[in-house]
Amino acid sequence: MSRRPFSRSPALILPSVLLALSLAALPAQAGTPSGKKLVKRIQKAYDALTTFSCRFRYEFQWALAGEVEVTEGTMELAKPERFRYETPQQVMVTDGKTLWRWNALNRQAIIEPLEEAEPGILPREILFEYPKKFDVTSVREAMIGGKEAWLLELTPKDPKVGVRRVKVWIGAEDSITRRMEFTDLDGNLTTYILRDIRLNEPIGEERFTLQLPEDATVYDLR
Repeated sequence: MSRRPFSRSPALILPSVLLALSLAALPAQAGTPSGKKLVKRIQKAYDALTTFSCRFRYEFQWALAGEVEVTEGTMELAKPERFRYETPQQVMVTDGKTLWRWNALNRQAIIEPLEEAEPGILPREILFEYPKKFDVTSVREAMIGGKEAWLLELTPKDPKVGVRRVKVWIGAEDSITRRMEFTDLDGNLTTYILRDIRLNEPIGEERFTLQLPEDATVYDLR
């Protein structure tokens, strides 16, 4: 079996820029939490989770052409390192040790140790664990899905990150990310909208393994 990797689709891997969100402290306003308080709430919400699942809508809008790419799928997470990210075109699954990627369009799969996967791939890091490469410039009240939320606007500390601005909507009641969008330096807009969020509900172990079809071309990098 060949061991050369195949190309990675941006629709499969959640954008690494969302890994880089940092909720720096902001001056507190009446009724509005500071960025520092919000990041504590987000971390507390993550600490209380054992499982997380949702449906999502991914949108990519080209600034120049005005065209929009839309993909819908599901995401399931179970601590500490298990997850499944699935769209009609592609699937990414790990049991905490091995990572499987399946591309239904070209019938190709890649298998590799999770610890060797490229940075930015773990959904838990994107949704809950924000490193320190962005600053919160504002926090304000918002509504999403008919529920109260906090809208955070962020800008990069380092202009080399390739992103102009980021917005994140956090549920006011549960401190869970509901929507994320960012604009790159070319003005292209990427959006993730999370729906049907389920917290701490059982997820079968079979969801964190992947049975490949017999006609799959497999690149095993283990």
